[in-house]
Amino acid sequence: MKNFLRSVPILFLAIVLLFLTGCESEDSENVEQDRIYALYELFYNENENLTLARTTFYFGNPTGTKLELSGGASITFDGEALSYNPTLAYYELAITGPVSSGTFVYTDLDGNTFTNPVAITAVDFPAGQATTLDKSEPYEIAWEGSALVAGESVTVSLVPNAVSETKLFLQVNIGATSIVLTPGRLADIESAVGQLVMDRFTSSEPAQATSAGGEVVGHYRASNLSVDIL
Repeated sequence: MKNFLRSVPILFLAIVLLFLTGCESEDSENVEQDRIYALYELFYNENENLTLARTTFYFGNPTGTKLELSGGASITFDGEALSYNPTLAYYELAITGPVSSGTFVYTDLDGNTFTNPVAITAVDFPAGQATTLDKSEPYEIAWEGSALVAGESVTVSLVPNAVSETKLFLQVNIGATSIVLTPGRLADIESAVGQLVMDRFTSSEPAQATSAGGEVVGHYRASNLSVDIL
């Protein structure tokens, strides 16, 4: 179980915590600077041809209070400032088109600078992937892209018309080149047209961080695939 949790990016867990804890934030000047945890993400969405560079700051750890940088502190990606989103309590820069790598630079109120590179590993549905999904049979996707290495994971979500019936499948095994949607978990989905959503995460520790640590995540989402669910 411990190895499994290490393979799942903190970003993935933070999304769940977002719905559990809300988005209240505090000014970074009110906390010890060396206790600020930083989550850096570079996310390319092939469906929108859009890259998002995001940073979320927390006090202590990724379950702590989210922080808004006080005057004098800053966060940039490849030299461009990220804008604060007060609703979701993170910093973001939108870039049209794919960006496969870049560098975040965070400067805290003590004048310390933390420089962290990030890279994305692409993934895609293979040409000729079956677009009919029989719920009674295993459905395998041998993705286009390299095999998984340490710190990587691939997820596939099956999103039917009844969105509440969405199923998420996770592959974290080193060397894996495919993921299988198992019939046991598909049985209660209604027969209809659905969408397959595939994401690849590359997670690592930051090159430079406070004593609280952080995480660097490269995130690639392939173009969604429409399927007939039988």
